[in-house]
Amino acid sequence: MEHTIFGLIKKRGEIAGQHKVALKAADDLKADLDAIDRALVLCGYEDDPKGIAPRGKYKQLFGRNELKLTVINALRSAPADDETIAAQIIAAKG
Repeated sequence: MEHTIFGLIKKRGEIAGQHKVALKAADDLKADLDAIDRALVLCGYEDDPKGIAPRGKYKQLFGRNELKLTVINALRSAPADDETIAAQIIAAKG
C-alpha cells in the first residue's frame, strides 16, 4: 500500500508541475493577445479584436503534387469516375 501512495504522490507532483507550466504558457499567450489587440487599435482597427475567430493549425493531408499525381495515376490505370477515384484515394490515405 505504501508503494501505491508513494507512486501517486510522485505522479501528482509531475502533473502539478505540468499544470504550472501550462498556466504560465497560457498567461504568456494572453499577454501576446493583449499586445496584438493594442497594436490593432493603434493601427486604426475599429471592431472588437475579441471578435476575430481563433484559427487552428492547418493539417496538410497531401504532400506537394501528391493528390494530382494520385489522380493522374488512377486515370492511367483505368478510366474512372470521380467517386471511384475518391474511393481509391481514401483507401490509400485512410
